[in-house]
Amino acid sequence: MQSLATPGRVTWAGGTEALRVAIGEASLRRIVQNLVDNAIAYGGQAEISVARTGDTSRLVVGDRGPGIPDSQKAEIFEPYVRLETSRNRQGGGTGLGLAIVKQIADRHHGRVEVV
Repeated sequence: MQSLATPGRVTWAGGTEALRVAIGEASLRRIVQNLVDNAIAYGGQAEISVARTGDTSRLVVGDRGPGIPDSQKAEIFEPYVRLETSRNRQGGGTGLGLAIVKQIADRHHGRVEVV
């Protein structure tokens, strides 16, 4: 898998506590890579943080992009869905990255959402 991530475009926004998660390394790596690549492609950078609340671990990947309209937030996790066609042609994505993230999260009883 080719990464769009380049030094200086990914920052660690916080969270130093080690977290345990019930997911394999390859699956977790795929989730993080897809989220980071998407954040860079559409927001220019990725800001990563982790936190724990009780028994729940949370990974947040943020960006500085224009945002997604509320009416399209659920849609972006569907296979082959690409918003803002003009930018997507330039980025060359297939519209599978976030669908794969959701599929892996669902399979491990996790959740993925856009806020």
